[in-house]
Amino acid sequence: MSRVERLALWAALLLALGAFLGSGPIRAAFAERSSDDDAPFAVCAIWDLTDELARSPRFAESREERLIALRSRGHEAALAEYERLRRELDAIDRESASEEEMARGQELWQQTNDAWEKLEEFQGAFEEHRTSMYLADYRAALSQVLESAEAIAEDMGFSCVVSTTLPIDDQKKQPEDVWDLWEIVKFQAAAVYPDDADITADVRDDLKLE
Repeated sequence: MSRVERLALWAALLLALGAFLGSGPIRAAFAERSSDDDAPFAVCAIWDLTDELARSPRFAESREERLIALRSRGHEAALAEYERLRRELDAIDRESASEEEMARGQELWQQTNDAWEKLEEFQGAFEEHRTSMYLADYRAALSQVLESAEAIAEDMGFSCVVSTTLPIDDQKKQPEDVWDLWEIVKFQAAAVYPDDADITADVRDDLKLE
């Protein structure tokens, strides 16, 4: 996924995050730690866990199967037709072609252009479906992460969960430039907090993420 696609997907998912933050309570058996006066709120790497869950086999395998099926339904036939027309057009020698062959060449040229436009239309529709599938999966993953975080925080005595990101040193992909660093820091709603306030590992265990 390109950086532009990733940013567009993040923007859509951030809107979804706001919609899900008010979801109803759910209970879970995580009460080994409890909040204290120094940590009135919990923090959780909501986006990192959402991304991890949505990319896990739990979602990715089904998504890939649906994408392959969607592409094979029309793309292969359209591509085969374009390539057939292109081969027939390329076989005409313009320098020695008869008037009949030149007329046929003009017809093939138009048909080839039409076939290419059809391929582009299919690709555009495919990308729209692909984006919709990713968004649906990420929203479902986000819902699971938020439900888990809410339940765990409540059982540990926290009344609020602040969405943050994994510390920079724990990021799977280390920043290579200022832009990469900004993409990480902009999601860090809580930059400094006690270790006991971080429930990210608890939520990851609850969701059975490796």
